[in-house]
Amino acid sequence: MTQTFRRGAPEPGTVAADRLTGSGEIAKFWFGRDTPENRKKIYRAAETKVLPIFKFGGKLTASRRRLIEEHNSQTGVLPADAAE
Repeated sequence: MTQTFRRGAPEPGTVAADRLTGSGEIAKFWFGRDTPENRKKIYRAAETKVLPIFKFGGKLTASRRRLIEEHNSQTGVLPADAAE
């Protein structure tokens, strides 16, 4: 009998839950849609170091947390806990 393992969502708070792999995943997170134009913008942002995106194993990779921090610093938005 062959066992089949199913992948579920990664555990919250882990590196796997925070990681975005590939320009499509990053584009969907950053722009809300994975389109060829948005993937091109992600590649450009990675090349120019406008966003904290790096290559890992030949694929573009980013951290959700770091992208949010970068967005907040560029827009002047303070984290919710800083308002206290």
